[in-house]
Amino acid sequence: MSKAIVVHAKTSEYDVYIGRPAGDSKEHFGNPFSDKPNSKAIVYVKDRGEAINCFRNWILGRAHFDVEPERRKWILEHLGELEGKKLGCWCSPQSCHGDVYVELLEWEELKKFDWDPAKCGKHPIPITRDPSKPVPPQQRMLDALGFMVRCCSICSLGRQLCEENGKKFDPHVFSTNNVSRWMVVGQNPGFTECQEGIPFVGPAGKNFNKELAKYGVKRDAFYISNAVKCFTLSNEKPTSDQVNSCEHFLRLEIAILKPRLIITLGQTAFDMFCPEFIMKDYLGKIVESEKFSVKVFPIYHPSPRNLDVTERRQRFERDIEVLCELMKRAEKVAEKR
Repeated sequence: MSKAIVVHAKTSEYDVYIGRPAGDSKEHFGNPFSDKPNSKAIVYVKDRGEAINCFRNWILGRAHFDVEPERRKWILEHLGELEGKKLGCWCSPQSCHGDVYVELLEWEELKKFDWDPAKCGKHPIPITRDPSKPVPPQQRMLDALGFMVRCCSICSLGRQLCEENGKKFDPHVFSTNNVSRWMVVGQNPGFTECQEGIPFVGPAGKNFNKELAKYGVKRDAFYISNAVKCFTLSNEKPTSDQVNSCEHFLRLEIAILKPRLIITLGQTAFDMFCPEFIMKDYLGKIVESEKFSVKVFPIYHPSPRNLDVTERRQRFERDIEVLCELMKRAEKVAEKR
């Protein structure tokens, strides 16, 4: 099944209109929440991000129970009509409630896959822990999610073993699996990461660790993951379809950890969170991701190729210093509480 996408209703052809109708129809896919006073919304909110969050909570039955309950029921009954379609809205390419429809359809599609443990490679079952020690709920959820990732065959990257440098290996790599509210998201695992089954342990990871050490910060302070959970042949940049196929895993990681801040390493990771922004304009600054409703701190990816460029190396070093200072200030605030 092809993926549903959101397009601009004026400049692109679309299959289904998901904006608010011109008339008084009570059967439509529009968002009852808006930050535009001149719209036909039922409820007005402070900004676009809140409008999207309110819609997500409304359609999932988490909140706003008194807002158009009959239309909500109609939308859920007709959700399948949006599968594989171009959804026309006036917000695109900015984030909007159409992105929530895409999420819901992806979850329905995900249910159709056979999660075969035989495809887990060297990690056939979730990590076994000492039964005498209590395991926090977040850790148990991460264990289960890691199992799902290592079984995944949604896109072509996860459907077969890879071969590089004369070695065959499982392309799946999940995360550092440690609970932290400081989350790092890179592009995708490389050859070294696949050999060790841990993200960000190759040359770029070592550069990252070395820079953190200058300020007394260890990589264990972070939960480290990737936008794409599988190795790409010849370590090429993942395609947009491959990035989109992994998005539901990233959303689950965020839901489990509820990160205070997400540090994105490089363009691919930043584009996943903030597709409407240009990364270089926000390096070393905190920016709000409307798409994921999280705070993002973009920095250059510390690959040897990047750090060989003096300007990029200096910028990376400066942004790591800012990040470490942010973390230390947050710790001091937490200690006073």
